[in-house]
Amino acid sequence: MTATIELSVLREAMEKTGNEWLLNYWGEEAEKHLKKLAADLGRFQREYKRRFKETPDVFALVDVNPPKAAAFFHLDSLLASREMKILIWRLMLGVDIDKIDLKYKAGKVFALRITLIAPYDVEEEAKEEYVTTSTSDFRVLRHFGLMGVEGGFEIQGYYGLKGGR
Repeated sequence: MTATIELSVLREAMEKTGNEWLLNYWGEEAEKHLKKLAADLGRFQREYKRRFKETPDVFALVDVNPPKAAAFFHLDSLLASREMKILIWRLMLGVDIDKIDLKYKAGKVFALRITLIAPYDVEEEAKEEYVTTSTSDFRVLRHFGLMGVEGGFEIQGYYGLKGGR
């Protein structure tokens, strides 16, 4: 689905994933916001296809994997930059987080660099880097999971938040 994303399909996905509260919040402005989200999702799909030679079918998730769909159609994900949407999709496919670099100085600097690596590949060239300076992308960090491993921890996955907000 690289063509225009139908607003009715997007609206239905948001409703089915428990994110209809956002539509209610937008009220009479919902249509305007849905158009922007649809355009952003279309750009995300085109860029993903350019990089990885396949088009992510975000709407198939709604029926195939509702928990992943709830995470993808969460406000934090929908408002994330195209670069972070690609990272989110890669995490949903099972790619691992290798490294996170966060640069922050109150009132001045924000930079986030996340390096991914396929779980079966440790070659340096197989790593993928995602970089953003958009402060709205900071929210994606709260969707990562932590797992204890041999006295330490690993950050992995991308998950929805209970209650959708």
